Amino acid sequence: MTLPLPNLDDRTYADLVAEARSHIILEYPDWTDHNPSDPGIVVIELLAWLAELALYRVNQLPDANTVAYLKLLRGKDIDGSLQDNPAALQREIRQALTDLRQTYRAVTPADFATLIEQWNQTQTDPALQVKRVHCLPGCNLDRPPAKTRDDSAHISLVVLPDTAAAQPQPSPDLMAQLHQWFAPRQLLTVHHHIVGPQYVPIQPSASLYLEAGADPVRVRDQAMTEVENFFHPLASNQYWGGDGWPFGRSVYSSELYALLDRIPGVDYVQAVRLDAGATAMDEIAIAPHALVSASLSPDSFTLMEPTGDEWRAI
Repeated sequence: MTLPLPNLDDRTYADLVAEARSHIILEYPDWTDHNPSDPGIVVIELLAWLAELALYRVNQLPDANTVAYLKLLRGKDIDGSLQDNPAALQREIRQALTDLRQTYRAVTPADFATLIEQWNQTQTDPALQVKRVHCLPGCNLDRPPAKTRDDSAHISLVVLPDTAAAQPQPSPDLMAQLHQWFAPRQLLTVHHHIVGPQYVPIQPSASLYLEAGADPVRVRDQAMTEVENFFHPLASNQYWGGDGWPFGRSVYSSELYALLDRIPGVDYVQAVRLDAGATAMDEIAIAPHALVSASLSPDSFTLMEPTGDEWRAI
């Protein structure tokens, strides 16, 4: 399958005149006489005629000029005899267009994410694979928080390796290689930083009131699994599109209520707590470069089973 070359401009004289006339009412509404006898229309038609002559020449490049442009675009020695070999010349043109469509320069946060995908494709060592990346423009995470200076020329990439660790952190080797790899791809005025995420430890807990006949062991195991998946930094299964807990997203006890209440065998949920250190709260704010690390144990959930009109702890 061949890659079709774009037609740089196929507008005709009539197209150019019509386009210019359509702008008259926007640029100068008092100009109402659009007949060919109007001097302004005469000027438009003259300019359209000259423009059509110039546009016709756009696609009429001799092969020698095309070879010269290829030398500029490909950044390597291009054989000058290509102009005598139409098939080889077309192959070089297609390759040049393919290369131009690939992202090489990191300008926007999306560019950095795309380049991380390219990095992964070049790595055979699993330890150097990046599972997630979060780009923070105007941020220098290598600087201590107490240092307050203008960070507008800085950009920080928070990366997570593809690992089974509970709190994934990039190795010094991975950060050093990524920093070196991005150096020729970033803008000259930008300083980039490769760092690992900060983890905010929380200890969720709740009281689960079971339906009659519910298996307490299965309910407790599923509750721990669901909460771990919900807060996991890499693989959240059905949560967060499978990408893991979003960077900088606050934690709310109301979401934990809803999560636990959906577990089969749970009648209702009470006393949900989000303990951060020695403090219990209903909301925990997370920094833009931070994720959540949930610490769970079988004692995190108090199970209550019905006994007639009363409830007793299991």
